[in-house]
Amino acid sequence: MAFSGQLVETHQAMTKPEFEKYLLPLAGDALNYLVTISNNRTVCEDAVQDSFMKLWKNRKRIPAIKNYKAYLFSAVRNALIDSGHFNEQRIEYKENEQLNNIKHEIILPEIQMNEKELVSLLNQQLKKLPNLQQEIIFLRDFEGMEFAEIAEITGSNEINIRVNLSRGRKQLRELMYKHYKINCYEA
Repeated sequence: MAFSGQLVETHQAMTKPEFEKYLLPLAGDALNYLVTISNNRTVCEDAVQDSFMKLWKNRKRIPAIKNYKAYLFSAVRNALIDSGHFNEQRIEYKENEQLNNIKHEIILPEIQMNEKELVSLLNQQLKKLPNLQQEIIFLRDFEGMEFAEIAEITGSNEINIRVNLSRGRKQLRELMYKHYKINCYEA
């Protein structure tokens, strides 16, 4: 039976084994997500811990959730906002397979560089984007989340998510070309 996302009074409270099976394995992902949007790991750890405590206390509502990861990411994001550390956003690319996810979206063949240079330049340019665009690019390109999941996490709608993702990628592309003094509209 698929959950509709609405609370249904007939649901039983989530049991400890269910909590451990569905939510606890996502703790590392949730922490990594927060660390990418804040430069204070301790605050991020506290936000994840607080979120898990609240989720356990409110476990009667959890079975009604259809996407545990999106729900958890939303909870930890809100906890980070509540802590006052959300505006310290610092999403950074790393040298790994995630870089390949974004490379084809932003970089055209005219720009030739090794991966270390690319990571450094992307990180410099990424910091110039608005926080929401940084976060959406991370969730989509690094976490591989669907637009509906990102909308649930950020509290936005899917159309705004698509628009911000497109604008963020376009701006990154233009910043990269500007850095290399290439006219991106000639390519």
